[in-house]
Amino acid sequence: MFSKSKVKKVDFVTLSKFYGKYKEALQLELINSPAGLTRHICEPALNRPGLAIAGFYSYFANKRIQVFGSAELAYLQKLPEGMRKSRIQRMFRCEVPGIVFFPGPGPSPGDRGTG
Repeated sequence: MFSKSKVKKVDFVTLSKFYGKYKEALQLELINSPAGLTRHICEPALNRPGLAIAGFYSYFANKRIQVFGSAELAYLQKLPEGMRKSRIQRMFRCEVPGIVFFPGPGPSPGDRGTG
């Protein structure tokens, strides 16, 4: 059993610290501006945003790192270009700590609204 005095509570970790520590092990690649690396990760769990990219944000876990896997990426590819761009940009406006695309590099800079 842990005593309270021995357990260190961490309120957040910066995205920069997470990226620096895990970029090689997880083969992470920064595809956007490094300015976002100052964001805070406040929840240790990840979120798969399938419902959000389908347009349902009522219970969206925006404090978690978002992981786009094969299912999310395949769904986005089936959307018309304008809708795909809109859904991706909506996700980026939610002020999530970070987004991981696996496998692959994720959406084009034009779809992200950054290029």
